[in-house]
Amino acid sequence: MNNTLYIGNLHTDTNEEDLSNILSEAGKVLQVKLITDMITGQSKGFAFANMETDQEAIKAIETLNGQNHNGKKLIITGGKSIPENL
Repeated sequence: MNNTLYIGNLHTDTNEEDLSNILSEAGKVLQVKLITDMITGQSKGFAFANMETDQEAIKAIETLNGQNHNGKKLIITGGKSIPENL
């Protein structure tokens, strides 16, 4: 596993700061990238994040996956890497 996470099922009001705060419960967050529509700027409901270590990424998955945020259950899994063109 690497330290990149996929975070899905996000409420449209969720922003990168919200995600960083949530993920910081599991460790140091290096980067969060909320994926948005290029025209409207509205969230597409998912994001990628990098934790400082693989262990922190695993902890985020184990402790935060399924947690309720803004009325929706977060889906947190291991990701490949944050795409460069996003």
